Amino acid sequence: MTDLGTTHNILLLDFLKQVLGLANDPARAKAAVCEQLRQLAAARMVLVVDETDGDTEPRFIIQPQHRRDQVTAAMVTAFRRFMRPFPQPHFWQRSSGATDAEMTSHDVGNCLSMPLVAADKAMGTVLIFDCSLTDNLPSIKETLEMLSGALGLILRNAKSHREAEKMVEERTQELRVSGERLKLAASAGEIGIWDWDIVNNVLIWDESMYRLYGIREKDFGGAYEAWSQALHPEDRYSTEAEIQAALHGEREYTPEFRIVRPDGTVRHLQAASKTYRDASGRPVRMIGTNIDISERKRNEAVIAARLHLAQFAVTHSMDELLEETLNEVEKLTGSLIGFYHLVDADQKSLTLHAWSTRTKAHFCTAAGAGSHYDIAQAGVWVDCIAQRRPVIHNDYASLPHRKGMPAGHAQVIRELVIPVLRGERINAILGIGNKPNDYTEKDIEIVSLLADFSWEIAERKRSEEALRFKNTLLATQQEAAIDGILVVDEHGAMISFNRRFTEMWAIPPDVVAAQSDAVALQSVLDRLVAPEEFRGKAQHLYAHRTETSRDEILLKDGRIFDRYSAPMCGDDGTYYGRVWYFRDITEDKQKEEQIKEQLDELRRWQEATLGREDRVQEIKREVNELCRRLGEPVRYPSQEAGAADSGETGA
Repeated sequence: MTDLGTTHNILLLDFLKQVLGLANDPARAKAAVCEQLRQLAAARMVLVVDETDGDTEPRFIIQPQHRRDQVTAAMVTAFRRFMRPFPQPHFWQRSSGATDAEMTSHDVGNCLSMPLVAADKAMGTVLIFDCSLTDNLPSIKETLEMLSGALGLILRNAKSHREAEKMVEERTQELRVSGERLKLAASAGEIGIWDWDIVNNVLIWDESMYRLYGIREKDFGGAYEAWSQALHPEDRYSTEAEIQAALHGEREYTPEFRIVRPDGTVRHLQAASKTYRDASGRPVRMIGTNIDISERKRNEAVIAARLHLAQFAVTHSMDELLEETLNEVEKLTGSLIGFYHLVDADQKSLTLHAWSTRTKAHFCTAAGAGSHYDIAQAGVWVDCIAQRRPVIHNDYASLPHRKGMPAGHAQVIRELVIPVLRGERINAILGIGNKPNDYTEKDIEIVSLLADFSWEIAERKRSEEALRFKNTLLATQQEAAIDGILVVDEHGAMISFNRRFTEMWAIPPDVVAAQSDAVALQSVLDRLVAPEEFRGKAQHLYAHRTETSRDEILLKDGRIFDRYSAPMCGDDGTYYGRVWYFRDITEDKQKEEQIKEQLDELRRWQEATLGREDRVQEIKREVNELCRRLGEPVRYPSQEAGAADSGETGA
């Protein structure tokens, strides 16, 4: 065995050289390997199967070739599927008890397999059918392992060659399509192509470049300086620095920059280029493109402005928010003035709510926030209300229906005014003016987005401020109340109470922290004269949610509380919980008792006084009678009148 293995290894070294020499001819290399392995294992046939994807029919080379009709695709697929889980050479034979029906259905006694791998990727499989020299399997497996790497590389090269041919074909088609697209894009003005002869300082533009820059070909100087003059003053230094970095080989020239067209329009461009150098490394030529990215930059700026306003609104008032909205709109459109008016509920008048910061500081000294205007008497800036749509006046001075400006008002050259509508109602108008060049539909789009967005935030802030005022009012009323107030939700959790409540019942801090009505109830039971009655009443009301109740509670310390409870229900009848009011009426009860006692005493005194008065009257009448008998004047004349009124004669 050892001698045979050694012989195989020697033969293998020579064979590896032969296989590697056929690296550029994969088909011959695979056929040579098949034949070598067939002889080494004394096998009936050997296959080298290429790796395939999915259900594709397997591709393979077989030796000897005359046995090709003995091999079917189903047979190859069955054995590959069974052998695939084994990363090393694996031997199968029918007598080993294999039960795989797909394999035993074929006329194969045994099979030795080996996966072919290159760069950790499966490239194929070697299948050796019906080996006669099974006693020499260790040597054969060792040979397979040594050959697998070389054959895997050859298969990978073959696959790469096929893929390369396919890729070249696909790329050729893609380039053809891309060329047509590039031509169409350039002709549409989306991409401009330029070519700069650095040595002679000659700059050549295609037609799209002239459209991008808004320059006529006859007006273009055809040199670097002619291009640099179009750069936005704020971007000129950084953009030219990028050019120098590309010329020095530090990086390619791919900046974003702004240009100012002859009509004053600002455009954002993205450059891309390739620098060519001579044999000495000196830059001699630069070819590149310019793409108009103004739309993208505009969208990014609007998103950034919306984010800024949302964050700004958190810490600022509604008035400050509207002013900041005008500041952002001015920046995005290049405008110099801005105003924000609220339309009154009658839709016939409006109120100036905000000027932009720059307008107040530099352009306008007329009456500011709070000024009222009758829409019917206002100037052309309210045209957007009548038309219910954005209005642009790019030549304000020529408008026949303009009414002039009040003293101190900013001079208007051109303006854009946007109505903020919700349904049929106009809630506000936002106006900007004096952009260096004409307003366009793009400006309307930007201003409309920010006007609507800021109005939504302003409305939300207005609602929040109203809610905050209402909550403050309710909290103040609750804390100022002489009653102890407890509010419980539908689950029995304490959601609100005032200080008076905790003072009246002496609720401990830990019970307050528990926020549970049941816990609070338990904590006060030992202070009550009738705790079970108190608890039962509360439980009854929680079970009968629609009921109201009023009763008096006696405490062991002598205090008396008036208790009133009512449900909290929404307009639709939804039950949200219950509110309890407790009022200490101890003093009132004591005063009632005192008043009752005083009334009883007065009644007794009146009764006693009334008896004595009758006797006095009787004595006076007797004295008068005695005086008459003695012939003297009566002492109590009033009694005589009283006696006469009562029908007495005095006889």
